[in-house]
Amino acid sequence: MLIDATSRDSGRFHQVHKAVREHDIEAARGLLDRLEVQYPLDEEVWMWKAGVARTPAEAVQALERALSLNQHNDRALRMLSVVRVYGSEGTFEPLKLLSVPHICRICAQRHVRTFQWCRACGCLAETSDINGMLNNAHVIRHYLEQVVTDLERRPNAEAAYAAAIGRLNLGDLAEAAGQFERALKFDPDDSRTHEWLDLLDERQVVVAVDPNGMVRYAINNVLSHHGLIIRTVASAAAGIRTLSRLRPDAVLIDLNLPDGDGLELCRRIHRAPNLANVPVIMMSGGITDRIKARMAGAEGFLQKPFDAASLLAALGVRQAEAA
Repeated sequence: MLIDATSRDSGRFHQVHKAVREHDIEAARGLLDRLEVQYPLDEEVWMWKAGVARTPAEAVQALERALSLNQHNDRALRMLSVVRVYGSEGTFEPLKLLSVPHICRICAQRHVRTFQWCRACGCLAETSDINGMLNNAHVIRHYLEQVVTDLERRPNAEAAYAAAIGRLNLGDLAEAAGQFERALKFDPDDSRTHEWLDLLDERQVVVAVDPNGMVRYAINNVLSHHGLIIRTVASAAAGIRTLSRLRPDAVLIDLNLPDGDGLELCRRIHRAPNLANVPVIMMSGGITDRIKARMAGAEGFLQKPFDAASLLAALGVRQAEAA
C-alpha cells in the first residue's frame, strides 16, 4: 500500500484515506477541496492534494503551497524533488508521492524506512557523508548505473543533483562534480549544490589500496575524522578502476595485493599521464621494502603497523586540521 498518512490529526483525513484506499480518487479530491476551505493553513491538506493531483504541475503547485506554510517541511521537499525529477513522464502517478519518505530520491523506488540506503538501488542519499557514499558496499551497481544514466539525460536541476549523488555512491567523484555543475546551470542559487562543490574543491582526496579490511577501516576512520575524502579498495584491479573515476591528491598502496604487485601498481600510476604527478605512498611490514618502494618511484613509505599520527604525517596532514 502506498499510503503513509502522517498527519498531525489523522481523524481529519480519515475519509480521504478511506477513499484513496478504495481507489476513489475523485471522492478524495472532493473531500480535500472542502478541507482546503476549512483548513487553508494546514500544510498536510496541501500534501494530500499533491498526492491526488491530476497532473504533476498541480502536484508541484500544492507542494509549493505547503512549503510556503512551512519551509522546513522535509517531507514536502522530498515529494517536490521526486515530482520534479519524474513528473515529465507520461506514466508518472502523483499518488506515489503519498509514500514519501519511503521513496528513494535517486531511483524513485519504495524502500524500507529503517534502512539508511535504498533497498532497490543501494544508494545512500539522505546524508552529507561523502565517504559513506564513496565506500557504500550496498550499491546495486548495474541498476544504479542505469538509473543515473537516465537522470543525466533529464534537463532539470533536481535530476542533475540526483545524478551527482548517484555518482558519489558509484565512486565516480569527477562525474559527480560534473553533475553538480550541471545542476547549477539550471538553478544557480541552489545552496546545497554549492555546498557540495565547495566540499569537493576544499578537501584532499586519498585512495587507499589494501587487501586487509581492518586496515581499510582504520584508514577510512582516521582520514574521515580529519576531513579528507577517502576511497578504499582491496585489489589492484579495483584500484585502477577507482583511480580512473577520482582525482586523488595521494594514493596509499600495500605492497602485497591479492591480484598483483603493489610496486607494479605504483609504476602504472606514474606512467599514466593524468596520474603521473600524484604522490604514491607504499605500505608494508617488511623492513627492506622501503628501498623497493623508492626504486618503484614511490614518494613515501609507511611502515606497518602504523598509528594515526604516522598516517597523517605521511600524507602531510596536521592533526590540528581535524574536521
